[in-house]
Amino acid sequence: MARSMGNFLFPFIAIVVLSSVCCSFRFALFMLDSNETSVKWKETSGSSGVQISAATTYNQYEESEEVTRSGAKCLTFEETFDNLVASSNNIFLVMPPKAAGSSMKAFTEKCAGADGGDNPLRDDKQMEDLFHARLMPQKIITSHLPKTPKTKLVRLIQNAPRKSLVVYLHRNDSNRIISAIRYVLVTKLCGKKFGINPLIHDENNYTMDGTRCIINEDHVINNIIKPKIGEIGGGSDSTLHCGVYSAIEDNFPTMVFIHYKQAEKVQKVFAKYHCPDLLNTPFRDNIGGQHEGEPEIEAFLRVKKKEGGTELVELGKWLDAKRDLLEIVYQLKESNRDGKTCLGKTRNMEDDLFSCGDEILQVTRDTSF
Repeated sequence: MARSMGNFLFPFIAIVVLSSVCCSFRFALFMLDSNETSVKWKETSGSSGVQISAATTYNQYEESEEVTRSGAKCLTFEETFDNLVASSNNIFLVMPPKAAGSSMKAFTEKCAGADGGDNPLRDDKQMEDLFHARLMPQKIITSHLPKTPKTKLVRLIQNAPRKSLVVYLHRNDSNRIISAIRYVLVTKLCGKKFGINPLIHDENNYTMDGTRCIINEDHVINNIIKPKIGEIGGGSDSTLHCGVYSAIEDNFPTMVFIHYKQAEKVQKVFAKYHCPDLLNTPFRDNIGGQHEGEPEIEAFLRVKKKEGGTELVELGKWLDAKRDLLEIVYQLKESNRDGKTCLGKTRNMEDDLFSCGDEILQVTRDTSF
């Protein structure tokens, strides 16, 4: 009888033991799936003596890839961005005016060459010259984006192969405009860095006394800021317009946004794989509109007083006082034909970018700014 009962119960006992083992194994797999880092798990069933162990190692870069609310990924200079540069066949580095472009172009010329001349992505002929300059074209191509046509970045995104990396150096446009105004006035107008420009060099509206430059406020507003002379134009309304965001979603480029203040760290990563001799040689050209060895120019605006007469106001003080109204009063943001700017998408991108520790943001298949 006892033997019969044992034979009867044995299948049920076996089922209970196996169920316990399977549940434990499923629990272990669940723990593995829900953890982002490497997990090692081991459990021993005391009564059965059965041991189950499981181990997995996730992608070594997974810990540092934080997904943002727009579906983009935060990268790091030491790991994920480094890996991206190492695996790219060539690199296109682009930026608006006053976003570390001069420094990065100086670095690129020493590191990879300048076969296409200055700002090759602005001109199709320059890109053809770069293409034919040598059998193996230079691997890093750096260029300011033009104010017009606005399609240059769109075409780059549409045509870049999967193994080509597009890097966009970004600067908040309100800050960029202030820097651009200072640069145009101090370096181009007062310093005549690029020769005489009849649009701005009106001797009735500015005077030089040594390194002291005095400019009429009316001239600055009407002939320089409102028509967006030089670097004042060409900001995010020209380079990050609606067409660019559509191209990103439609084409899924290998593309990252990086804050322009990280330019020297970008140089280090590029140098590691393309010019190791420059690894400890940072390039800082045209910082604040001032080139090395140039005398510092003191710029003042001659401002009309409400009660009559004029007063001199230091340029920096004037810009600090007026900066919050400049874009509104003089409508410095351009829209497309439908009246759209897609500025909201740029602000979403900025929020994501500045939330990343190293201020590097990579586009993914799920990215929608």
